[in-house]
Amino acid sequence: MRPVALVWQDVPPSSPKCKSNKKLPIAARNMFESFREKCNRPSHSAGASRRASRSWAGNRAISPTSIFTNVKLSDDFSGELSPTTRVPRLLSSGLLRLPQRKQSAVSVATGVASQPVAAPALQCLQFARTGPLWPAFIEACGGIEPTPEEINRHANCILTCMPGDHVPDVASLKSTDPLVIRTLWLYVPLFGWILAQLRHRKAKEGSTRPLVVGISAPQGCGKTTLVTLMQKMLSSQGHSCVAASYDDFYKTGSEQEALASAYEGNPLLQHRGNAGTHDLVLITNTLKALCDRTRTEPVSIPRYDKSARNGKGDRASLQSWSKAETPVDVVLLEGWMAGFKPLDPGASVLKEHEGLAEVNRFLSQYEELDSLIDAWVVIRVHNPVVVFNWRLQAEHEMKAKGAAGMSDTEIRGFCQRFMPAYAAYLPELYCNALKCGVDGKPTITCMVDAERRPTF
Repeated sequence: MRPVALVWQDVPPSSPKCKSNKKLPIAARNMFESFREKCNRPSHSAGASRRASRSWAGNRAISPTSIFTNVKLSDDFSGELSPTTRVPRLLSSGLLRLPQRKQSAVSVATGVASQPVAAPALQCLQFARTGPLWPAFIEACGGIEPTPEEINRHANCILTCMPGDHVPDVASLKSTDPLVIRTLWLYVPLFGWILAQLRHRKAKEGSTRPLVVGISAPQGCGKTTLVTLMQKMLSSQGHSCVAASYDDFYKTGSEQEALASAYEGNPLLQHRGNAGTHDLVLITNTLKALCDRTRTEPVSIPRYDKSARNGKGDRASLQSWSKAETPVDVVLLEGWMAGFKPLDPGASVLKEHEGLAEVNRFLSQYEELDSLIDAWVVIRVHNPVVVFNWRLQAEHEMKAKGAAGMSDTEIRGFCQRFMPAYAAYLPELYCNALKCGVDGKPTITCMVDAERRPTF
């Protein structure tokens, strides 16, 4: 089958070509529909209307009515693939080639012609362009696309930060490899987006605060890995970065017992996890200390021992707390309920789950914490039920290494107490992330599938 290239053609809205795409082959038609849906998706940050019209095939702006032309794919190549696998399969099979980028703005301005690009580096850039975070990343960079060499270098740097002894080169991996998809579709653009937000903050006149990024993602979807990689990558660029988790700021064991006793009939407050079980004074004071650019002494970051009190957990001793040197450039704060907003007390969902009304009242106390966050990263899931499977997987891996763990029944009981909050607060969080941004602040978001691969 002869490979073909995708050619973008701007079509006026009045053109007959805009009214129907039924004559396109199945694979091409589905690709077009997926792209048009992305173009028409509600904006989720300031200026996102420009982002929605930016083509992932380059830095060229196109309208949502642009169509594929000169696409000749055999109908026997299934068009029913998921968005996550469709483009990788087309690229790896050689059926799809993306247009090469034009000269960068720098080379045009200086009159210096761009040097030939190595094929693996160009392939990395082309594949990264097809990812769900690419438009937001490019918009944050002012429309300036990184070079293929930069993308390739950052991708390989991220791979070196991965756990394990064997460090593969990104060019040696297939585009369908989950590691490649996560690296080029999630880690690389997210790192670039955070760097862009940091530059924007430093460019603000009189702004000396560090950039505080809130990262919201369900349990088990890879928050710890993501935060660790971002911290290492930022450090490699000379930016001091501190990572913290909502989990490290739970109440002490005795405070949790007092809370459980005060709300004895509330199953959602008998154990750590939901709103109301965090020490908000400690977490806000810690963030304020990290944001104080005049501070010269280190800031203590709490740690929580989840194995204490027979698995009920307790705050770790002061000796085990980490020390963050100041001043700090970036603070990454992650949590499964980060960004959740209280609902109207009369909301019907609060009556559907026992104890959720009390959790909702506690959630209103997190407003000061959210006010300290400058930008948001929201990792979405189609259905929070995947949390059960992710937790089961982690528990089985832990027991395979000889460590004690919970039974499958115990794991389901553990996860069940978080499901009411997911049902109540994820819809608004996702809506805000996709439209105006969480709290109207810069927000980048994408969906991940059951294999933790980013998708549309």
